[in-house]
Amino acid sequence: MIDKTLICPDDFFIDQGIDFRPILSQLVSSELDVDRMDYLERDSYFCGTNYGKGDTSWLLANLQAYHKDGKFYLAISRRALYTFDDFLISRHHMYLMVYFHHKSIIYEELLMRYLTGPDCQFSLPADINQYTKYNDYKLYEHLASVKNEWAQRIAQRRPYKVLIELHNTVESHRPEKMKQILNENKIDVIWASSKSRLSKYHATSADDHNHRIFVVDSYDRWDKPTPIDQSTEIFSRYEGARIIDRLYVNPDDYAKAETILTQTRV
Repeated sequence: MIDKTLICPDDFFIDQGIDFRPILSQLVSSELDVDRMDYLERDSYFCGTNYGKGDTSWLLANLQAYHKDGKFYLAISRRALYTFDDFLISRHHMYLMVYFHHKSIIYEELLMRYLTGPDCQFSLPADINQYTKYNDYKLYEHLASVKNEWAQRIAQRRPYKVLIELHNTVESHRPEKMKQILNENKIDVIWASSKSRLSKYHATSADDHNHRIFVVDSYDRWDKPTPIDQSTEIFSRYEGARIIDRLYVNPDDYAKAETILTQTRV
């Protein structure tokens, strides 16, 4: 249901001549799937932020099924369209403000340096009984037990510090130039670039276009259902990407790095 490009060899999703695969797929992976409705509320609550909160109950109450060309598609009542807009924006801001938070990003980068390094000793076991025991705490215990610099920085909570943070709607060459200048001055730099777009409907693949959520009007039976991206301006207004570029350096090199960039004015 997640990978819509996989071919089904039989009529597994067909019941009484109707193909239910599109709507089941959309419930699992779409702009209104159950996973997004769940994790946004949950993460917003545990992070103590207002981002990610939406009127999930109203969205669920207005979900429908739309029958077209022998297939069922996920649909939403037009009266809940504004709630859908708010849901998309909340998720977008959740990525920019929470999931792309500078602390979260740097710990991911440090972990990646350890896992891809030549002395990485962490691996997932093939045995399913052992695999299920490898949770977050198992990883934390491992990181604290090895001598690798990146693992120890995570375990001791000594991450690199943000030197520069740039917000753009288009890719910029400034971070790369800054990183090069700092590297030439023997300063180690971690450059992290985070990119977010409002919706997967900005994609151009035919598969995404063929599995769209529809908007139906329960009070106007003459109104023809339309794809949701044609029923609201939210997609065109937020079509561009939001890019956050950050340069991180060792806290011991922070003052020197700041002076170098101030003098070069890249």
